[in-house]
Amino acid sequence: MASDMVFLGCSGNDVTIVQARINFHGFGVLAVDGEFGKNTDQAVIQFQMAQGLTADGIVGPNTWSELLNDFDAPLSGREEIEAIVRNKHISSIVTQTLLSEDVKNVISLAVSDLDKKEYPNGSNEGPEISHLVDGYHEYWKISKSEYPALPWCAMAVSRWIYLGLDLTSWDNHPFGAFYGGCSQIEDWAKKHGKYFTVKGEGAPSPGAIFLMPRAGSSSDPTSSAKAGHTGLVVSVEDDEIVTVEGNVQNKVSSKRRKLSELISYANWWE
Repeated sequence: MASDMVFLGCSGNDVTIVQARINFHGFGVLAVDGEFGKNTDQAVIQFQMAQGLTADGIVGPNTWSELLNDFDAPLSGREEIEAIVRNKHISSIVTQTLLSEDVKNVISLAVSDLDKKEYPNGSNEGPEISHLVDGYHEYWKISKSEYPALPWCAMAVSRWIYLGLDLTSWDNHPFGAFYGGCSQIEDWAKKHGKYFTVKGEGAPSPGAIFLMPRAGSSSDPTSSAKAGHTGLVVSVEDDEIVTVEGNVQNKVSSKRRKLSELISYANWWE
């Protein structure tokens, strides 16, 4: 998963993974801050020496292999580390796939939102997701008191496309509006010849919008049998898709979903 070379002076997610794994293997009590300083450098050198590797402080393929070996971190920190590793893996898919710049920009923005959460839980709002949900009530001129806590999976898709295309008006959006419902996306796709089924047309392409039933999606529960859930496809692997989607367990999440779970998908680009 992680493979970029990191060393003294580097910063970012790769360094965070190194620090977390060094701590797990017992070669340091490093601050997991994403900054490759002298303490991290010395801990990496000690780890390399213990593994019989070239002790140069440079985390390359061989050191990565040993750091990520037996990935069984304590539960207290495992979720956070897994999220970092998963996010890096998804980001690498985006950068290595032959996509148009527009599609790549949209997916990359969605990936950058991974693990951003509602606050408080169940509110469908909060500072981490405000850029995805704010303005929806005002756009449709609906009351927050009458329609509070609206599900935001479709809002997130609308916003990721809006921001990825660097738009300044919803009139220029492929949808032509700020959608907040799966039925709106479905109707738009059917009207514009962009609605496809897995059974009829096969698997979606990266960047496509998937549509599935709400039941089993981990999105907000509902009593409606017609309610749906949506997100973006990052990649297709055999009979599964890797996704980025909003409003799953109160945050932006990545999932592996079976193609058989999908109702349909839509291509938002020309």
